This record gives sequence, structure tokens and C-alpha cells, in this order.
Amino acid sequence: MGDNVSFVKAENCSGCALCFAICPRKAITMRYNEEGFFYPVVDEKKCNRCGLCYEKCPFRKIINRNNYRHPESWSCWHKSEQVVMASSSGGAFTALAEEILSRKGIIYGASYNPDLSVSHVRIPSKDSLSVVKKSKYIQSDISRIYGEVEKDLRAGKNVLFVGTPCQIAGLYGFFGNNPAGLYTCDLVCHGVNSLAVFKAYLSYTGKRLRHSIESVDFRVKIPSWEVPSVGLYYRGGENIVKVNEDPFYRGFLHNYYLRLSCYNCRYNTLPRIGDITLGDFWCWDKRYRPENFNPKGTSLVIINNDKGKELFLKVSKDKLNVAIADLYKTVLYNPFIKTCAEYPHDFFKRKEIFSLVRQHKYRELFGKQLSPRYKLKDRMRKYLRLYKEKLVKLKR
Repeated sequence: MGDNVSFVKAENCSGCALCFAICPRKAITMRYNEEGFFYPVVDEKKCNRCGLCYEKCPFRKIINRNNYRHPESWSCWHKSEQVVMASSSGGAFTALAEEILSRKGIIYGASYNPDLSVSHVRIPSKDSLSVVKKSKYIQSDISRIYGEVEKDLRAGKNVLFVGTPCQIAGLYGFFGNNPAGLYTCDLVCHGVNSLAVFKAYLSYTGKRLRHSIESVDFRVKIPSWEVPSVGLYYRGGENIVKVNEDPFYRGFLHNYYLRLSCYNCRYNTLPRIGDITLGDFWCWDKRYRPENFNPKGTSLVIINNDKGKELFLKVSKDKLNVAIADLYKTVLYNPFIKTCAEYPHDFFKRKEIFSLVRQHKYRELFGKQLSPRYKLKDRMRKYLRLYKEKLVKLKR
């Protein structure tokens, strides 16, 4: 008799849903907890304690693919300016996806659902590729995708799977090996935000704009790629706000409502888990070698093994402008290549945010607490009050 994933602590569960996908008795479901993250829930009546889910958990059993310890890094952007402007960075993902689709392969990536939650979807053609472009910043549900990827690989198709490092780890944990037709791109990941906080933000902003928000773009290149904005779109209009003035994005940058495992990620490090790593090229080589940088959007591509190198070299000849980059400098400007997010130093804030969301006090949260206009003296007053309350409790 073995343990099951109910013994895995919340901070050690990435929500990859591998346990859900491999359970032979269908005893596991994925449900959202009160913070807005999905976790496995075990039906003890169905579970026979085979121990498979606990044994395969990627946080317990680290997936080691023997990737390059000193990978190659490149700055690049798509040769089509239209593709660059429609991408979060420089369009490297589009180039890789177009190559796989030209082989009659399949793309798997994150797409918004009608309610603006996020799930991975299967993309069989270039016509529907746009839905998996752009950064989402909300964790994508991949629980139903494992079986579809397996079917496509068994049918002899090439598959390109793009996701967070923990999702890539879950995928390799599912197969237990490295299928020949499977190509993976892991993302340089800051962490995934709470769906509950995101929904609260949409509700608050919708009421303020007097419209229901229908779509979101976290990386609008206005005024530029280097200084982007958040775009909220509703019927007949839009609301574009710079990222440093948007309350939800400000909280994200302060790590206030990331998944607990994001503060303890085992896979957002070097060597990376995917065949290729994709991110933003923030290394300011443009001051020294301007040919390495496109101000409209530049992608960072890290080649982690021979398989990734083969795909990237094929794509770079026809679709990308590329230049070799210094990995050390790149890490300096984009530290999430080799480290995970830190737990917020403001330890009161994270608990308070989720408390305000549960109480539906959205105006207090987004209109005051996370607003750039919220005064420092107001913050200090609030924290002194909370500190005094904590001291009183300790004395009791």
C-alpha cells in the first residue's frame, strides 16, 4: 500500500495535474482552492493506494533530462514585422510553431476560455495559432491534454508543447521517456497568478468601466515593447493602462498572489527542462551591438539539447533574425532563467489580499492597496495597526 498525492503539501504541488492524468482508477479530480489555484483532490473510496501518483509527482521525483549545463542563448525576432507586433516579444514561438505545422504536426499552448480562465488547447493549423500567442500570466489547466498529446505522438505526428517549466516536467513524467516526435518549449517564468484575484480584478475594472471585460492582453506594445501596457477590451471599446499603473500587474510584479509552489520551483533553473526555453531578451546589448536587438520586440531563445538545436537551426535560416547572446549577461537582466520568485517581503500583504478577495472588497484592494496612488503614509499606518494587533494576540 502506497501514499497518494493527498500527502503532498500545497507548497510542493505545482498543479501540473500529472496525478489526475495517470490515476488508473480515476480517483483524482482537480479543484480550485480558496486562493484560486487548482489542486488534486483524492476520492479515498476509489483510491486503492497503488502509490503511482505519489511516486510520479514531479516535485517528489525530479525529472532530469541531462540537458546542456551551459546552454546556448540567442536573441532573435521574426522576419515579419506583423508577427513581431502581434507577439509578446519577438515572435520566436510563431516561427517554431510554423515549422512544426509545416510538418503536419500539432501545437499545444495556453488559450483563454470564454470566462477568461486559461487552458491548454490543441492547434492543428496556422489559422487558429493566434489563440495561443501572447503571455497569459494565469496558470493554464493541462489536465485533459496529456491523453491528446499521447494520441498525436502514437499517430506519428510531431508535437510542439509550450508551457511553464513545471508543466513540461509533468509532461515528461507522464511519458517516462523522451518521445521522438515531442518538442518542448519551457517559458522563463515569473510565476502564475491566482485566478480568484484575476477574476476579482476583472469584476472591479468592469464595474469601473461600466462594461463586461471580454478579453485581456497583458503585453500591449504601447508605448513600446520595453514599456508595455495592459489592454482590457470590451464591446465597443478598450482600456489601455501602463503596467506600472495597473493594480493587478503591480501586485504580480511584487509576487503577492503567486501559487505557493512558485516560491519554491524546482524547474525554473539551469539546466532547463525543455528542449528550448523562450522569454524576453532584456540584455541591453543594443548599446554595444544594436544589430542584436529589435526595439519592437526581441525574443530570448535558449537551446538546451541537440533536439532543440536541430529545430531552432532549421527555423533560424528562413524565419528569424538571430544573434548569439551572452548567457551570463542575459541571466543578469532576466534572473528568472535560473531562479524562482521570492516570497513577498511584505508578509502581511499576501494574506490580506486573499482576505479582501474572499470578502469581495475589490475597491479596497485594487482602488487603494494596489493602486500607484496609495500613499506611503497610509500603508505605514495600516501595517503599524496590524503589527499592534499581532503583538496583542501574542501577549494573550
